[in-house]
Amino acid sequence: MSGKKTAVVVCPGRGSYNRTELGYLKQVAADRSWLKQFDTVREQLGLSTVTALDQAPAFSSREHLKAENAAALIYSCGIADFAAIDRE
Repeated sequence: MSGKKTAVVVCPGRGSYNRTELGYLKQVAADRSWLKQFDTVREQLGLSTVTALDQAPAFSSREHLKAENAAALIYSCGIADFAAIDRE
């Protein structure tokens, strides 16, 4: 029997994206292809990219907390958090 532990991740996610998270994705997901794809779709829809929102020089409640932006930021951070789980 191996000493490897098993874990189940159920609905990884966050409740919000706040001032303290600004720049989080740049630190943990800057080179992820999924983030580039997500940004491309948002550009096509005429929305701010998640990357631009995350890398803004300052947090703006008016911009960052808009439903269409907050949801994208929260979802992206959840994906990044899940991807950061050590699977070994």
